Amino acid sequence: MQYFVLEQSWNEPLLILFLTGTLVFEKSGVFFALFSGIKQYTVLFFPFFLRSVNRKFWAATAAIFLPWVLWNPKAFWFSSVESVLKNPLRYDSLSLSSYLWNEWGVSMPVWLRILLMLTSVPWIFFRHKNDLYRIYCLLFVVFFLGSQAFCNYFYFLSFLLFLQFEPKKPNPQKWSARGQIDLLVST
Repeated sequence: MQYFVLEQSWNEPLLILFLTGTLVFEKSGVFFALFSGIKQYTVLFFPFFLRSVNRKFWAATAAIFLPWVLWNPKAFWFSSVESVLKNPLRYDSLSLSSYLWNEWGVSMPVWLRILLMLTSVPWIFFRHKNDLYRIYCLLFVVFFLGSQAFCNYFYFLSFLLFLQFEPKKPNPQKWSARGQIDLLVST
């Protein structure tokens, strides 16, 4: 699927690159600024980075957005927020709404989708302690209930899910003369 996402020129591989840079070099802010400038839904990451970064981090992010906001605030708002909210339902997307339409001819009202999204937020935040997993759950709900979600959205979600797994630290007591092979076989 990686090559398909690249072939279609979707931006999610860049999101993955810049999010990785943000997590590795968390004090610089340059990677997060580039990350947050690619897709509108990256705004959902802002609250999670508020408590862990310094002023340089937010200054770099502001440097990406501020010229566009100052140049034409109305156009920036329209391109960033209004156009996303006004997108019509794509019946070929991988969302619940398109599934309901394609299978039973039922259109899920926008107010119901928003209500379901809003009611899932407290459950996500009180149930899970890991910030990246919270973002994963939040984005999954937004994509699944949204008006359009294609494989590139779920490609990015799979990367977020991958970040949840910490590598196991090897236990030296399980090692034998054959090296790490016993460790891999015994687990």
